[in-house]
Amino acid sequence: MEYTAIGRPQIVVTSLNDQVTIQKVLINGGKSKCRVMLRSDLMGSVGGTYFPLKLNYTERWRLVMTEPCRLREVTLFTNLGNASYTIE
Repeated sequence: MEYTAIGRPQIVVTSLNDQVTIQKVLINGGKSKCRVMLRSDLMGSVGGTYFPLKLNYTERWRLVMTEPCRLREVTLFTNLGNASYTIE
């Protein structure tokens, strides 16, 4: 895991499938104010994430959180099923 200059956690997602579509990302089981920064949060500025997010094989995308927080669990909801990861 990496952090931005102002302490926001960020994770990099890499597709290891021909194509995967991420429909939603849930942070800490939804029990935290922390969430993925969306493009709409930036009022049209470049950056942020949009859903659905399609990634081809080996494509990467950096998910930046909206505020400094402690990431404990990340769940990706995709067209290929859900995947949950714990972070220590």
